[in-house]
Amino acid sequence: THPGWGLIFPVLAVSAAAMLFLHKHGDGPSADKIYRHHVIMAVAGILAMVAKVLGDAKLLPAKVGGYAWSALMMFIGFMLLIYTE
Repeated sequence: THPGWGLIFPVLAVSAAAMLFLHKHGDGPSADKIYRHHVIMAVAGILAMVAKVLGDAKLLPAKVGGYAWSALMMFIGFMLLIYTE
């Protein structure tokens, strides 16, 4: 298959992480908490996709890339479990 197909998931994931940085939840005491939560998830998402791309491109040892991206995705899942607005 074409190598470009392997970039679809990382591009979509990084664009979703960017959207977490760019949207607002209004003002108020809970807005800061929500924004911090979104920043943490966005950074983890970007790092996960960097690890995935570097691991797939064999620029990282296979175990390092695989464990890093898997752990970061599980972390994002955990953050979604505890997310409140």
